[in-house]
Amino acid sequence: MAWRGFPLLVLALAGSWACAARAEVALTVALAKTYLENPRLEAARAGLRAVDEDVPAAKAGWRPRLSARTAIGMERTTTTIGDAVVQGQQAGLFLEQPVYDGGATQAAVDGAEAAVGAARERLLVEEQNVLFLGVRAFVGVLRQQRVLEVALANERRLGEQVQGARSRFRYGQTTGTDVAFAEARAAEAVARRRGAEADLRMAGNAFKRVIGDPPGTLIPPGLPPGLPASLAEAVDLARDHPLAAAAGLDLQVAQARKGAALARLEPRLALTGEAGYGQDAAGGGDWDQRLGVGASLAVPLYDGGLGYARIRQSRQLMIEGRHRLADARRAAEAEAASAWEAYQSAGDELLSLRGRAKAASLALDGVRQEVAAGARDLLQVLEAEQDLFEAEVDLALADEARVVAAYRLLAATGGLTAERLGLDVSLYDPDAYYSEVRGLWSGLGRGSRDDDEAGSD
Repeated sequence: MAWRGFPLLVLALAGSWACAARAEVALTVALAKTYLENPRLEAARAGLRAVDEDVPAAKAGWRPRLSARTAIGMERTTTTIGDAVVQGQQAGLFLEQPVYDGGATQAAVDGAEAAVGAARERLLVEEQNVLFLGVRAFVGVLRQQRVLEVALANERRLGEQVQGARSRFRYGQTTGTDVAFAEARAAEAVARRRGAEADLRMAGNAFKRVIGDPPGTLIPPGLPPGLPASLAEAVDLARDHPLAAAAGLDLQVAQARKGAALARLEPRLALTGEAGYGQDAAGGGDWDQRLGVGASLAVPLYDGGLGYARIRQSRQLMIEGRHRLADARRAAEAEAASAWEAYQSAGDELLSLRGRAKAASLALDGVRQEVAAGARDLLQVLEAEQDLFEAEVDLALADEARVVAAYRLLAATGGLTAERLGLDVSLYDPDAYYSEVRGLWSGLGRGSRDDDEAGSD
């Protein structure tokens, strides 16, 4: 098992989350829960452990094979003096120890170990993807909560405008048209508020889908630590992104396949041994002890072209691997550059929208004062109300966009992991299961039993 004391850790986290649901929940707490309990991430870890098993499977090519054999038969012989039926039976053990296989086993082991490395890198990618989903779900709820607050405030202000318009209409200070305008805007505000409530419920569902529990009172997060300070730094960090590292290890797997293909053309030598008993009815029914040792040599001469086809195929797989590695590096660098630009743009947009929201609020106050002085009409107040509402909604969206852009940049540079974020969790150790099974000659291993029991709960 890769986690020691994992059930206690989950129980402790569940208790802390239950307490947090009654208080305020920080993003780091939500991400810690996601890291420990998200089924998509758990599935990826199980997938890595499955790949780990390819290493002991490959090493089996070096190990002896022992089997028990038994046979029984009858032989009928017809001669001029009559028929004779002879019955025989035998039982024993057969042992085969490979001595030389042309390097096939070594190539298989090298390929399996490279595949394990690639799977570990892809687990890091999946960890980043899942944690990024957690970030988006978290700030998505905050965004919709803020939009709902703005919608409620807008509905309240427009409701006050309707009441004021109706009051002035009763005293002949305004027209029925102005009242109708106010009522139409108020009805629109109600519709927007209901839409915001529905969006908040959907955001809560997305939160539960990723993190595992409904959102409580969430604390607005700041920017994550470890962001690159420049575009050049971001691109430089992206060169070591797990996706690029996985592609490099995939190339090593392809190289190992070429070695395995070449080994098909080599002779194979094995030592054999047999011990057992046999009985021949023709010999009086006595059991005879049989012992034997030997060697077997198989030299491939012609296999229908299969061996050379595998060699040609492995060469093309290596070419494919080189191109995929180059593409992965380009993709990582391009994503880092794109994420950097998105982060910078989100920051600039946020500053602009803050200024816009402040200006819209001041404009609304000014229009109200001018209406009281008779210099403006109700329609202009309603337009100012609409401008403020749109500015505040856009500001809420920009707040979320900046946080998401920051974490996207962190993921693009390979830093969106539990370890780099400093989450308060026991980190998953990908080497624990591998170290246990890589040298096993037989048996399930303690980790396999623990994982099977955990999966059946």
